[in-house]
Amino acid sequence: MGSAEPSLLRLPGFLRFASSALLNTIAFSGEQVVLGWLVLDLTNSPLLVGVALALRMLPLLLIGLPAGVLADRGDRIVLLRGANTTMSLALTLLGTLAVLGRVTVLSVLAITFFVGCARALQQVTQQTHAHDLVGPARLTHALGALGIAQRLGGLSGALLAGWLIAHRGPAVAYLAAASACLVATLVLPRRSTHPVHASAGATSVWQGLSSFLQAARAERRLPALMALTAAGEVLGFSHQAVLPSLARDILHVGPEGLGAMNAARQAGGARHVVPVGRIAALVTEELSRRRSS
Repeated sequence: MGSAEPSLLRLPGFLRFASSALLNTIAFSGEQVVLGWLVLDLTNSPLLVGVALALRMLPLLLIGLPAGVLADRGDRIVLLRGANTTMSLALTLLGTLAVLGRVTVLSVLAITFFVGCARALQQVTQQTHAHDLVGPARLTHALGALGIAQRLGGLSGALLAGWLIAHRGPAVAYLAAASACLVATLVLPRRSTHPVHASAGATSVWQGLSSFLQAARAERRLPALMALTAAGEVLGFSHQAVLPSLARDILHVGPEGLGAMNAARQAGGARHVVPVGRIAALVTEELSRRRSS
């Protein structure tokens, strides 16, 4: 029998990496609360709240593949620092415009889309770097641990943003989210654990897309899995466009109530991270066993 594997938190860089992910999710969740409340306050239109939230997530669809290629070719820590710093600066700009009374719905939508582009790179690179830190054998467990940290961050970020909007205003809530992104940059590991393989395994975006289409044709379950994932995203997250008007106009609970609603969703998700992670680990082990047999 070999020696027991060390705890994930004892792996070099993993604690700092998980702390950075938690802080990023505090910013992500807090930004979502203040975005919905601010757009509703500026326009009185639930439709434009939905547009703002859609622009926030659209970059994940548009630049997910280029971000993956960039994460494959570049230094993960440098990319994470760049993405976090970009988000921090953009959110600081929004907070500053709000402080000066110069914020408009167009500026909010434009900067939100820009933040979404940086976040798409950050999320793709974060998952890639998790593989660097723990290796393929423990990746499922690592993603489960990161999932718990992110849910805790999302819960606290939503509650904090709701309180800040109610007592200090949207500008301070945006600046708090910017600060969380900045601290997330500072606590990242100092360097990547794996060297960059840009020359050996470099691929273009087109080559990456071609490889993906080939994999989809070879593995018939992949398109079905993608369809199920897309359906979950649509059905599971579209309600967020309704929450601001529900909190303000129907329940009359204000931004703190909106923060509590978003926090409740994060708490519900945290409850199932560990069981789902265990199921995923069992499925991964079974697929590996079948391939090797």
